[in-house]
Amino acid sequence: MESLQSSKSIPFYSLNDKLDADEMTRQILFMKEKGMGGFFFHARGGLRTPYMSEEWFELAQVAIDVAEREGMDVWFYDEYGWPSGFAAGECLTDEFYASYLTMEVKTSFDPKAYAVFAGEGKALVRIDEAGEYEEYYCVYKSYNTCYVDVMNPALTDKFIEVCHEKYYARFSKYFGKVVKGFFTDEPQYSQQGYPISSISEKEFEKTYGYNMRDNVIALFVDVENAYAFRHDYRLMTNRLFMENFTKKLYDWCDSHNCMLTGHTVDEILFTGQMRWNGGVMRFYEFEHIPGVDHLSRDIGSEVVFKQLSSVAEQLGKKHCISETFGASGHYSEPKDFKFIADVQYVAGVNLICQHLFPYSVRGIRKRDWPPFFSHHTQWNNISESFNDRITKLGWIISNYPEKINTLILHPIQSCYLEYDKDDFTACNLRQDDFEALVQDAVRHQLPHHFGDEVIMQKYAKVENGAIVIGDYAYTAVMVSNHINISASTHKLLKDFVAQGGKIYVGCENFPLYVDGRVCDDKIESNVTKEEIYATSPIKVEGGASEIRSRRCGDYFFLVNADKNATQYATYVVDGAKSVCEYDLLTDKETFVPYEVKDGKLTFSVVLDKKDSIVYKFDSENEPKVRIKAGETINVKNRITLKGVKDNYLLVDKFYYS
Repeated sequence: MESLQSSKSIPFYSLNDKLDADEMTRQILFMKEKGMGGFFFHARGGLRTPYMSEEWFELAQVAIDVAEREGMDVWFYDEYGWPSGFAAGECLTDEFYASYLTMEVKTSFDPKAYAVFAGEGKALVRIDEAGEYEEYYCVYKSYNTCYVDVMNPALTDKFIEVCHEKYYARFSKYFGKVVKGFFTDEPQYSQQGYPISSISEKEFEKTYGYNMRDNVIALFVDVENAYAFRHDYRLMTNRLFMENFTKKLYDWCDSHNCMLTGHTVDEILFTGQMRWNGGVMRFYEFEHIPGVDHLSRDIGSEVVFKQLSSVAEQLGKKHCISETFGASGHYSEPKDFKFIADVQYVAGVNLICQHLFPYSVRGIRKRDWPPFFSHHTQWNNISESFNDRITKLGWIISNYPEKINTLILHPIQSCYLEYDKDDFTACNLRQDDFEALVQDAVRHQLPHHFGDEVIMQKYAKVENGAIVIGDYAYTAVMVSNHINISASTHKLLKDFVAQGGKIYVGCENFPLYVDGRVCDDKIESNVTKEEIYATSPIKVEGGASEIRSRRCGDYFFLVNADKNATQYATYVVDGAKSVCEYDLLTDKETFVPYEVKDGKLTFSVVLDKKDSIVYKFDSENEPKVRIKAGETINVKNRITLKGVKDNYLLVDKFYYS
């Protein structure tokens, strides 16, 4: 198994002022002292040392030397600011500007438009000149001169040339050793309208065999066959982004003995995914350490983190990272950060990028998305134990994968048909229904993964009545309120059911569409939700409505996601023979009352609001504390407990002083 070093936190080292080698050395040594495993060398607002200058690289050498001596890891952030790709302005040229489509209804033909449509009702066709029409639907191609076309492979080549290659030219001998790789931050294909690349039309014709420009009105108006075009267009734009930007960075890192990590943007909302990237789960395929961004104190549901961990675990990626704690405010406390980390780790995150370790907090810098995890922090007396705890927890999660046999199908391709940049109603409905199904599974402590349809098309197969992806064989599938799936998913599910796979479908007439085309070959439930919940090796009796759980081998991690109330639950575990409470910092194991009957272990849990606990099953060091009837034992030399003979009341948790 890997050492704890691989699970230590890695902060954003915000280089935001005039940098000094001695001060930088002092700060890196402080990170080491506080249990951090390395840092992301991150140019950020306020930087007074010229970015990518000779002085910049000399200071990077200082950082590498200190890290190498101290056994720490160095990662390079690939941009000055964010989103990644514009290379601090070097790639902002006419050739590479991001572009997008918008539409206006006019009373006259506009020859300057990208495409003009006219007709009646849903029968709008593209026209080349004015006619006897009352309305002209004019589609325009606009440019964003502040960002770049990440769907164009030539842009990525240029970006690599002026960023990654420059680091490699100076520090190649450290790559794969102290220099671990690059962090890419929030790349995206559009901030306005609907994205279009200079290569889109050619790629569309090549992929689908019909003309893209003749059909773009379907993005704005419900014309005939609109769903089919929307599906094709959105699947292609997502593919071009992933293959021509993310995959090219991934392949470059792979061939240069380093790794790619980071995240795209707006992983939380389906409407955000539709606007920025077309589906975040595909992004994770092309990262060595897939990542997510979690800002603020709001924890939400587990969906954003489970999207990440599902792909990482299915594709055999041992670590997944969260850029987190930012925007939680200077008023947050360590217990808040513990809670924010816990709800991510219980969903499969196992590595933390603290946001933020600033070089300086001079002037306006102190307002840069606080809190801070640096020498400026008032709680440094406990920061080492804070970091040590999440290191140990991350190590357990990464080394002891959860056993999972249920796949919940992700509905992003239903959003392909319904997304409207001006009206989020339909996409929000898909998200609400999906979140409700997921939350129900969480309440029933059902281990599960999400299935992204593009990932499934590449890696899933049906074998012996199970959908197999990597090391996981899913014998049950759950579907929320979808209206559309891909043809490959449709065939996969039909084969799965034919081989005896269990499926629950939470909507009628599933699917209405396949690849945006009307489908008459329906798939129906053959089990209930409750029958799938019953397959979980861990069951909960009563309570636990807000307790989230994760079993990692013999470790059992529980988090009370309720910010306001204590949660109670009784757990029934198949096959376990004993249980004790496990302390992540000391390795100490503490006695827990339990009962074993008919091969099932039963024990009770009380978790205060925002609290968490780790249990350990079948430990060789299980405390042998027992109280027999009439026996008196000593507890910490302070009080005695006397056993009773007949009727008794079991106290699950008590305090003494």
